[in-house]
Amino acid sequence: MDTPTASDIKRPECTQTFWGWMIRFIIVALCFWQSRNLLDIWQHSPYDAAGLWAFLIWLLPLRQAWDDRARGLPSAIPMWGAVGLCMGAIFVDMHVVAYYALALSIIGLRQWAWTSWVWLVGAISWMNVIGYTLSNYGYSPTQSIILRFVLVCLSIGCALYVEAKSIGKQASKKA
Repeated sequence: MDTPTASDIKRPECTQTFWGWMIRFIIVALCFWQSRNLLDIWQHSPYDAAGLWAFLIWLLPLRQAWDDRARGLPSAIPMWGAVGLCMGAIFVDMHVVAYYALALSIIGLRQWAWTSWVWLVGAISWMNVIGYTLSNYGYSPTQSIILRFVLVCLSIGCALYVEAKSIGKQASKKA
């Protein structure tokens, strides 16, 4: 009787999926840790006061990750990009790089689609770059808050609309 080798032994699918999700959540936690100064900025800067609310609105498409979990793990490419950006943020000490690492790691929890790029661009709505730029050009904090919400709603609305439209096309092709 032949003895099975390590390559012959297959792990159960649930074990692979569990560890895949755990690694993803560890990457997201690392990116959150690198972006922890956002909480202080959102609390104390009048131009960035609505950043937390914009971030929470920006997280809305993440709900689809729960629906997609039956299809298995999402692509690992956004997670590798998030790890690279996070390490880059550690080495060069640029906060905006850490913020985009956080955005990319959160996007990596979903199945990757071209609408993910729209979602990634919309991440600027919760970053302090908006407040900093508008304060330098003489805009008021109220105008900053309005622009922040317009940006996040446009990006999320566009991404969700296109995804719903593509799901409708797929359903009509199957029927």
